Amino acid sequence: MMMIKREYHCLVAGLPALFFDTTRLAATLVEWKEQLKDELHPLDYKLVESYFLRYDNRSIYNILTKKEDLPDPLGNYSRELIEEIIVLLKDEDTDMNSLDFPVYLSRFIRAFQSETPVFPEKSWENQLSQLYYKHLSTIDNPFIRDWYGYESDLTNIITAANCRKHQLDVRNELVGDNEITENLIRSSARDFGISNEFPLLENILRAV
Repeated sequence: MMMIKREYHCLVAGLPALFFDTTRLAATLVEWKEQLKDELHPLDYKLVESYFLRYDNRSIYNILTKKEDLPDPLGNYSRELIEEIIVLLKDEDTDMNSLDFPVYLSRFIRAFQSETPVFPEKSWENQLSQLYYKHLSTIDNPFIRDWYGYESDLTNIITAANCRKHQLDVRNELVGDNEITENLIRSSARDFGISNEFPLLENILRAV
């Protein structure tokens, strides 16, 4: 299938004005997200929403664990909708695929409600992160998909370095299952045997 190229010259030209005033950064991110929704093609905006799902992850986890924190305004879903989905998923007859809601989030909610972990050895937060990055790995855009893969690997490297520093078991702290995570678990080398994949690894390790 031929990919149609869409260009957003005016939007990109306005980015410096959006981000250089760091005193308004939090408000600016919400405003920027709304601007993107107005100006991007719906299919392109779906890619933007994939990034902001991380804020929905946090909101859903806080609601399920009955924390008092308000849902993050950067998320894609309101508290009312999240609570409605939680109620619907209590009914085992509710088909997760029939909801206008990410299936990975529905899967996590149902697992939490039934106290049946998706990944039994991991904390609930790490289980949610693993489901999130698994979901991102299915995005039908090679650049965005590869970026999220890199982000996941980088986060795992920092986590592994901190675990090694504090002599903690890293096995259940990592998210995902690939060659990088296997090396981070098994290797005793300073660079975890992955310096070829991450040329700036030494800089990362010095910063941890």
